[in-house]
Amino acid sequence: MELHNLAKKTMSLIIDAAHLILLLRPLTEQEKADMGELARHLNERDLKSAKKYTKQLRVEASAKKIHYSETITDMKDHITLKTKDSKIDNQVESINTAIENSIQNIILNRFKKNAWHNMQKLYAAEIVGFDNVKKGAVMQLFSKEQIHILLLGDPGTGKTDILRASENISPISSFSLGSGTTNTGLTVTVKGKEISKGILSLADKGIALIDELNLMKKEDRAGLYNAMEKGFITYDKGGHHYKFDSRCSILASANPKKGKFSGTEKKEIEKQIPFDSALLSRFHLLYIIREADIKQFMEITDLVFAQKKQISNNEDQVFLKNYIAQSKKLEIRFSEDYNDMIKKFVKEIKEKEKDMLIDISPRFIIGLKRLIETSARMELRTKIEKEDVWRAMEVYTLSMKGITF
Repeated sequence: MELHNLAKKTMSLIIDAAHLILLLRPLTEQEKADMGELARHLNERDLKSAKKYTKQLRVEASAKKIHYSETITDMKDHITLKTKDSKIDNQVESINTAIENSIQNIILNRFKKNAWHNMQKLYAAEIVGFDNVKKGAVMQLFSKEQIHILLLGDPGTGKTDILRASENISPISSFSLGSGTTNTGLTVTVKGKEISKGILSLADKGIALIDELNLMKKEDRAGLYNAMEKGFITYDKGGHHYKFDSRCSILASANPKKGKFSGTEKKEIEKQIPFDSALLSRFHLLYIIREADIKQFMEITDLVFAQKKQISNNEDQVFLKNYIAQSKKLEIRFSEDYNDMIKKFVKEIKEKEKDMLIDISPRFIIGLKRLIETSARMELRTKIEKEDVWRAMEVYTLSMKGITF
């Protein structure tokens, strides 16, 4: 045993000596290039360790593939260190973590500069068309406050796909079918001492997605009103009063009363809306979606065959979820510099109210302000710029195309 320990100790001394001698060797040209690349990502201490281990032949540089789609980044790979010595596994792992964090920051900072356009490419990329709706749905994802959207239109037009797209990349979300959701399913269920949150509470600070809202019974939809307006729900049972936060945005789809819209006049469309004004007025954005006519259908056909398919993967979804979550940590400073611009727009919309399916109430102004702030948040900015006002006005204008006659 003593001989074994002596041999082991001797071998360890020989290895340590070899490591000291190897520190004297110059780096190869490739190793110099690798260290130059690492210098972009590591602090002085970690870079010094990386050079040391490289000289000692205890690590080697290798390329790690980046799996994001091209819309997120054009970077294909980045350098990482592969250890050859288990004794330094922890140190090398720490260095690689620092490299990874630096790469992610570079990707994020490049992405945010063009986030408005990038998000529209990535959001529901498999769906051709729906450009107007996508702009509003993308805005909703980044809103820290409630922005409610209703997609009201013909069946088979892709409304559910839009809801699923938001579900996939929202950091917090819940999904339900209107046909199978009751008031307690929306709010809360209490059985004895067991309390189960409904979809509105589960989506607190996120998005609640409700497909085919028109199939939910009118008495069951009552749970939506307070949540959409105040951001909380209450429930009373057995002398107990419960209150739960439900500060969620709602993205809902619905079909018209007859299943499919008919007619083009305002009075005709109004008769086919399946909701009363109390609920309808709580949505900040309303999109009327009609089945494509022959001309539109052929345009979609051309787009399907001409469009380069945007590949979206799990890595993309993780990136977008993290990006959205980071954006919601920001507090936006609203500027009064654009008040005249905003007031002019509000006045123009209000003057068209008689030709619209909805009333222009103070909720409209609140929603507009939230969209403006959301535009800044999307690019990880804390200060409003003129471009944010233009984007918010564009989103509202596009949503009103189908509800103005």
